[in-house]
Amino acid sequence: MKKKMLFGSAVLSMGLLLAGCGDEEASTSKNSSSEEQTEATQNEAKVKVMDKKFYLWTDESIGDMEQLSIYTMIKNTGKTTVDISNFRITSLDKDGSVIQTDTSSSTLGRSFAPSVLKPGQVSYIGLQVDPNIPNPDIKDIQVDVNPTVVDMSLVDITELKVKNGKANVDLDNWGGTADVTGLLQNHSKKDALNVEAGAGVFDKDNNFLGALFLSSDETITLGPKQSTGLQLGFPGIPSSEVKKIDHVDFSVSNVEYDVQD
Repeated sequence: MKKKMLFGSAVLSMGLLLAGCGDEEASTSKNSSSEEQTEATQNEAKVKVMDKKFYLWTDESIGDMEQLSIYTMIKNTGKTTVDISNFRITSLDKDGSVIQTDTSSSTLGRSFAPSVLKPGQVSYIGLQVDPNIPNPDIKDIQVDVNPTVVDMSLVDITELKVKNGKANVDLDNWGGTADVTGLLQNHSKKDALNVEAGAGVFDKDNNFLGALFLSSDETITLGPKQSTGLQLGFPGIPSSEVKKIDHVDFSVSNVEYDVQD
């Protein structure tokens, strides 16, 4: 009888040991799955369209030419650095039917900056294009951005600061023109060889009006701890909105990809 009791105790102990191992394996598997899920969430590309504006207007300064100006403000709301170069803007009529679509290649020169955003950073998009049809009845625009996660081992990104930034408005018989200026500063110890600069302009109530960029043929390079003047005026702001401009927000980065063999 005593031997049977000992044998029973041994079987029970072995069962508990195996159960403990099973629990440990399940716990380990669960933890591994949780870690993978957390990593996937952290590496997910997420952006948000913070604001958008469009204007269908006649530019009297160039022979009453009809223009479609589109502006948006994009923010990286994820936890990883992303590239926002792949975007599409769709113009819709009152019934939600598509009138036309435009991308970064729809206009000459730079139409968005910066192209690569760190978490929390803002970028601006600004397109000025010819309408596909005369007098299109555009009632809304849909902004679609397809962000991609950036491999930080292949790109060097440095945010640059703008000191004493301001908006400059020149009113005339056609409404006026505007640009924004400031002192661009490179506080880093690295050369800034590919500066991407965008600026959003706002009215006195902080309503988004549009965005401005470097001209298509202008480039800026900046040495370590150096500064230089910055002026953004492309593609322009519709003349009817120029007089509303009150202040400006700059978003400037140096973005350099390391091309490996």
